[in-house]
Amino acid sequence: MLAGSVLGPVLACSALVVDETNRVVAGAILTDRDGLPWIADVFRQPEARYVGLGANLLRRALSDAAADGLADVSLVVSDANPARHVYEKLDFQLTGTSLTVVVP
Repeated sequence: MLAGSVLGPVLACSALVVDETNRVVAGAILTDRDGLPWIADVFRQPEARYVGLGANLLRRALSDAAADGLADVSLVVSDANPARHVYEKLDFQLTGTSLTVVVP
């Protein structure tokens, strides 16, 4: 993904956070998906000391995206994903839904 070959080129507003041992503990990866800014991944280590880091990193990435002139940033999240409430707090708006059928 970071090489830009999976979901398009990685945007400059993306960021990784490393700890004191240089281990990546969080990231917000935004890509150019067919000409549209897209949140490809937001993650953080699950330890308690990192609670809130993903949301803070995403706020920074969105601020940087706005400073870069990006008016909209999109993502996909499932209803059951506990991070959905974070996106809603950051003013992401539901613009569509879809269903997936798993074919046996």
